[in-house]
Amino acid sequence: MNGLTTPLAAAQLAVAVPRWGVVVVGGVVGLVIGSFLNVVVYRTPRHLSIVQPASFCPSCGTPVRSFDNVPVLSWLLLRGRCRSCSAPISPRYPLVEGGTGVLFALVAAAVGPHWAVVGLCALAATLAASVAIELDGERPPLSVACWGTGIGVLGLLGVVASDGHWAKFASAIGGVAVAGALGVLLKQMPVTAGGPSVAHGSWTLLPAGAALGWSGPVGTAVGAGVLGVLLLMASRAGRSSEGARPRRNVLGPGVAAALSAVLGVVAAIAAGASLA
Repeated sequence: MNGLTTPLAAAQLAVAVPRWGVVVVGGVVGLVIGSFLNVVVYRTPRHLSIVQPASFCPSCGTPVRSFDNVPVLSWLLLRGRCRSCSAPISPRYPLVEGGTGVLFALVAAAVGPHWAVVGLCALAATLAASVAIELDGERPPLSVACWGTGIGVLGLLGVVASDGHWAKFASAIGGVAVAGALGVLLKQMPVTAGGPSVAHGSWTLLPAGAALGWSGPVGTAVGAGVLGVLLLMASRAGRSSEGARPRRNVLGPGVAAALSAVLGVVAAIAAGASLA
């Protein structure tokens, strides 16, 4: 009996938390996760371990002290410079941290007091990391998309195991499968000059596919339509740069996937769909 009641008790505990409390916790957790995402953004494209060594200054290599590693606040107090060598620290760091905090708070506000917020925040963090990597001019690694999507899907699986929303979970898995197939097709496209093309980092579509599938048919339809338009625009932008002076194309698959996921989920919520 205890084994059966434990998932139900966990679900009831989530429902008992007020929505504003979930939003606050989500925002704080997002700041912390954003600090970790900065490590992912810098190290994974360079094939460095995200575990060791501890955070360090890219200019002088000095390890960052714990009190200098507080999300957003430390960057502001240090005025955007390293304490040891005074080298400038990219504003990307507080932007990723603050942006992830806002993103998690928005997901929490949309989902409410339900454990689905955990899985959806994991998918959102994966998309955020992919976008940051692309905007840095790098190619989002396959490992980021796979690990992030896997953690997000496992989080959603834990939800449906207690709530029984297996249809929503099946749709999420279907979204991952379709995104994976599309990623394979995009990998066959020629690479163009000017930054990340649609062939670069196409696996970043995986977390978007899971999120859109979970959001329901309206979100999936809107997200797929937006994604198709954005990828077409990215492809044409890449072709127009051939033979001309190379220009950076910021509309890579990560940016396209993130925008399509956001607009699709917003459309689903507007249509009355529940993310819980």
